[in-house]
Amino acid sequence: MDNTKGKMLAVLASLMLLANVFLPTGVAFAEEGAPIVSEQVKSQETEKVSNEQGENLDNQESQVKVLDQTPAELSNQEIPSELITNGALVVEESSNTSTLVKYFPLDSDNEVSLLLKADGTVDYEATEAQYSETTDYYLGSTSEIVDFGGEKVIFIKGFAPLFEKKDSIYRQALKTIKNGTPAFSYDLDASLKGAWTSLDSFVTYAEVKNSAEKLIGYFLLKPDTDRDFVYVPVVGEAKIGNQAFVTLQDAIDSANDGDEIVLTKDVTSTQVIEIKKSVTIDGDGRILDSAAKRGMWIEAPDVNVTIKNLTIKSSNEEMERAIQVNDYKNITLNVDNCDLVAKDYTINVINGASNTKMNISKTKVAGWGAVNLWGKGGKVNISDSTLVGINRKPYNKDGRNDFGTLVVEGDGANGMYAENYDIVLTNTTIESRVETEGNKQDAILFNNPSASNRVLVDGSSVLQYEENSLVSLGGDKNKLIL
Repeated sequence: MDNTKGKMLAVLASLMLLANVFLPTGVAFAEEGAPIVSEQVKSQETEKVSNEQGENLDNQESQVKVLDQTPAELSNQEIPSELITNGALVVEESSNTSTLVKYFPLDSDNEVSLLLKADGTVDYEATEAQYSETTDYYLGSTSEIVDFGGEKVIFIKGFAPLFEKKDSIYRQALKTIKNGTPAFSYDLDASLKGAWTSLDSFVTYAEVKNSAEKLIGYFLLKPDTDRDFVYVPVVGEAKIGNQAFVTLQDAIDSANDGDEIVLTKDVTSTQVIEIKKSVTIDGDGRILDSAAKRGMWIEAPDVNVTIKNLTIKSSNEEMERAIQVNDYKNITLNVDNCDLVAKDYTINVINGASNTKMNISKTKVAGWGAVNLWGKGGKVNISDSTLVGINRKPYNKDGRNDFGTLVVEGDGANGMYAENYDIVLTNTTIESRVETEGNKQDAILFNNPSASNRVLVDGSSVLQYEENSLVSLGGDKNKLIL
């Protein structure tokens, strides 16, 4: 391939980058020496577009300011102000003159590097000079119409950080002429993801996603300029270091083992927050208000999870469990300085878990059962905390709704039970309350056939109960040590 053809392909690929539309399979570039589209077709199609959309599309240098967009936002020309900051940068490393920002374009795991000036605009010259071996950048605003298999596509080269990875050319089109509703696009394998769409205007921002495909920021057209774009990170529910994320779940999914995730606003969720890695979630005094059956659960073995400085509650009172440890081995859960309320088992280790370690400190836990333990073997340390068990379940004469505040579980009918737990209470208050006449609520309950579990209560702890058992020692060889 000679230099002319290589340059043509590179420029065309970069032109097609600006929107999230792939070309169908079977599209071929022009043979060497042949034009991509004839001047006659260009002229006809330009006139057609001008008539249909009232746009004056010049085949030379039309001054169009554009950026990438996703199909879901084709009809939405502005980003909600609450989602963006006012110019704070994600700093990965810096030099005397530039800041390096890395991002991943949509539908790609290829990393793109940009050097930013002190004012947040892209330093195109420095970026191209430093990364010319891996990335080519193209700037300008030429528009061109090309006919691909009957579909008329407008390609725009705008004032955006366009690029072509040396090992992967991205073929994407900004705009098509065929009418339709905002929808998805064609894949490279020609599978139809939605209708081609005619747009009325161009947007002036591009979404930026990380390697986990989570939205982390935007490129916005800098006010009062024709060419400068500024990178603006999102304002979301949580952040890792200086990087913000739209949702807490996005931050968790993007985190590495050992990362600390800090909430930056109160969170309202309709889905369980799922944790599959060793992370710290610092609520920073904020609230997770969950309408899901589970507020959070830990869904992986061999992880160490810390939840601190967080309130977990449910305004609609649908949440049954605030934090659930699922049926995996070697999970460590640390809960510090939290306020947790749920209608059933507020902190719950389910059957099938093994070798669970739990440390609860300076925390208030309230529910039908504040702490509810199943599984095989574990160590639980509760210090400087308050556990409140509130029995407001309907009265059942066979005692099925009798329960406890700290419960070591057993189900004789199904052969499921907790065994070999060592539980230590230090300077901790356990309260049991009954709000339904006839029900019982123990402070500490060992349900049959739980076995070989021990609860050690130090002298600084207080057990409070109302006309109920202080402790119910069901099962085999369970011990309460005062």
